[in-house]
Amino acid sequence: MEKVFAYFNHLPLGGIKYFNQIGSTMNEAATWLEDNAPDFALVIANEQTEGRGRLGRKWFTPPNSALAFSLILRHHSTEPPHRGTLFSGLAAVSICEALEQHYDLKPQIKWPNDILLSEKKAGGILVEAHWQGNKLNGIVIGVGINVAPSSVPPISAVLFPAISVEECLPSSPRSSTQRIDRYQLLAWILERILFWRNQIHTPHFKQSWEARLAYKNQRVQIFQDIAAQTNPIPLMEGILIGITENGSLLIRNDQNELQEIWSGEVSLRLQ
Repeated sequence: MEKVFAYFNHLPLGGIKYFNQIGSTMNEAATWLEDNAPDFALVIANEQTEGRGRLGRKWFTPPNSALAFSLILRHHSTEPPHRGTLFSGLAAVSICEALEQHYDLKPQIKWPNDILLSEKKAGGILVEAHWQGNKLNGIVIGVGINVAPSSVPPISAVLFPAISVEECLPSSPRSSTQRIDRYQLLAWILERILFWRNQIHTPHFKQSWEARLAYKNQRVQIFQDIAAQTNPIPLMEGILIGITENGSLLIRNDQNELQEIWSGEVSLRLQ
């Protein structure tokens, strides 16, 4: 455990909890937040047995192969109001930059919360706001990243093709895949979250998000939760233009009208 903690000594973490096995880092972080967790407190798990994804789906986190963590951000009264989609973007941009800068990869962000490598899902983000009456108590950002090939869920368990980060790295002479230090990757991601956190409402942040947006300028379909339907019918079709300053998706429909899509229960698919 001390070896894991050493990766984060240079970071201003409010606290850190590490579990070799846990049900869900999101649940643990939510409980900690209610128990007055400090800002920028971190929950890490080597294995999750009840990992949660978006729209109530399960998240596959086998031991010793994936990166699973939840980060607590306390809301300060001096900060402008936030939307959950902005925090999804905060995590997504930070993950992408870490993969770009340290592994020379070219990840994309499948709005609102998926990280793509080679057009397959390598990571997911779940954001939950916690309130005390009308007061925002804090935000929990949950992240799962498929690091090793063994972390990729079986085809029968996914709606979108999945891949691991290591599968996308150049092969080494002695191995078909290179190995990634999961906690070093996490430290780099946290560094980028710290960088972008105070810029979440700036044009620079929006530009960085849009620059990595998958399917931009392509025709897409917007669905309600596809997993809950046998023959899903799209709510909307159109050209993906970009995102707004609040993190919603901009679609130009067949009537040449711009429409905003909030995360909610929608799934984006390339048509």
